[in-house]
Amino acid sequence: MSLVSRHYIDVEGRAVHYRVAGRGPLVLLLHQSPQSSADLLDLMDRWADRFTMLAPDRPGCGNSDVLPLAAPSFEDYARALAAFMDAVGVERVPVYGFHTGATEAIALADLFPERVAAVAANGVVALTAEELADIEANYLPPFVPSWDGAHLAWLWARMREQTIFFPWHRRSAATRMRYDVPSPERLQRNALELLRRSDVYHLAYRAAFRYDAVAALRRLRMPVLITAANWDPLSRYLDRLGPAAGGRRLHGSRTPADAEVLAADFLAPLATVPPPLPLPAGSGASGRRHRRGAPRARAARYRVRRR
Repeated sequence: MSLVSRHYIDVEGRAVHYRVAGRGPLVLLLHQSPQSSADLLDLMDRWADRFTMLAPDRPGCGNSDVLPLAAPSFEDYARALAAFMDAVGVERVPVYGFHTGATEAIALADLFPERVAAVAANGVVALTAEELADIEANYLPPFVPSWDGAHLAWLWARMREQTIFFPWHRRSAATRMRYDVPSPERLQRNALELLRRSDVYHLAYRAAFRYDAVAALRRLRMPVLITAANWDPLSRYLDRLGPAAGGRRLHGSRTPADAEVLAADFLAPLATVPPPLPLPAGSGASGRRHRRGAPRARAARYRVRRR
């Protein structure tokens, strides 16, 4: 079990919550939607002896404030991520992202290539116009509470279906994913993540689906690794991302663990020793917000898994 600390920092007037774990060279970790950096805790545990890992909650996810935009694009999320890097004093770093986080990593590298040493993107979506129209019409329904609590049963079922089919609203043998349904405890955590940001959960999701990752990848010239496990529904998009170019490599893998090993081995030679990160006094949800330039007191560390 690795040691993980939780912190807040003020970024352009927004509170950003982030986790820090591990030891060694620095890697930035980006989570999927509609989750938070808590979704990366198991990975942080597995990589704790290889990397120092910095994992922010995306704006509008977890405990981070939403962007002050009605319909942010993924370029907006990339700018927000660069601003977070400024706030914690990270100039340049290799980036690992999973699903929405993979797209976020590509967007960051495209807009700020000088800030990204390498990209390991695990699961990249590349939709046709017809698929995007279907996603926008059905994948992200508004979350409407009902007086009898029926919305809670709907939410649980929706999160369960998301682990069985992609897209979750298309239930057929062709859309069935090839892995076991998560445990009730994992489903409960996932449902709670969406529930607490139910009014804005769709924003980053929609922006990721609309983002043209294929065009961005053509522009990247830093080392890039694209992976997807065979069970991953996004593995079907590997062929759409185009041939390897500009230092880009694409790999299918048998299992999620294989994809993680590929990513870790790819990032390790490109990561460098981290700068002193601002870890303010206080931890957890009551951690103090602070601005860059405030005293950098190290927070108390504690053991945490799946919180």
